[in-house]
Parts: sequence; structure tokens; C-alpha cells
Amino acid sequence: MTVLNFEQALVVELKTVSGLTTKVFPVNAPEGTAAPYVTYDSDDQNWEKVLDGFLTSGPLHCTVDVLHTSYANMKTLAALVKAEIASWIMSSIGASSGVTGVYIQDVTFDELLPELFEPAVNLYRKSIGFTVYF
Repeated sequence: MTVLNFEQALVVELKTVSGLTTKVFPVNAPEGTAAPYVTYDSDDQNWEKVLDGFLTSGPLHCTVDVLHTSYANMKTLAALVKAEIASWIMSSIGASSGVTGVYIQDVTFDELLPELFEPAVNLYRKSIGFTVYF
């Protein structure tokens, strides 16, 4: 049985959002990628040390950037992505037949979720920062 790590499970789940089936990339999209698409990055897991070693669960911070050609479309897609992330609470993400996903205990969103225009690629961007606890 295959066991996914958090980023693998994140990609599986984000690809279920309408329009993102093949448009989920780590850190940066390949040059020439047509919008809409999302990029993601995550910190290293905050491994907490206990008496008999390190915990394999805990908090992990992640950012998903939603990029689209218009402000209105970016807002719509960002709302879908945020709703998808919020739905992970108390569930296993990335799981399928023969694949063990990652159980998410809780999700908290950053207070500030900036919206920007990226002139280099002529796209609108929404950053969704959140912490997952697994």
C-alpha cells in the first residue's frame, strides 16, 4: 500500500477543483502555462520531540497561490480552493484505492490573505496561507 506525504495529498485534492486537473504546481508554474493555475509551497513539518523520539504528526504551514486572468475569476477560483481546503478538517486527504492519505485533524487560515496583480505574467494572484494539523 502506498502512503502519501502531505504535499502529495495536497496535489491530489487540489486537482479535484474545477479547472485545476492538470494545473497544480510546486512553487512556480512552468513557463507558458495558461491560467488558471495554482502553485503551492509548505514548510518542513514542525517535529516535536518527546521522550521516546519525535512525533510524526503536528502542524505544517502551507501557502497556495491562485492565479487567473481576471480579478473576478481569481476571486471565484480562490473561493473554491479555500472551500476545498476547509473541507479537509477531520478527514483523510489524498486517499484512494491502495493509497493511504493524510489524516487532517484541523485547518486554520492566516489572518491576511493578500490579493495582488503580477505584471510579469499579467495575472491576478490570491495567496491562501493556512496551517494543517495532522
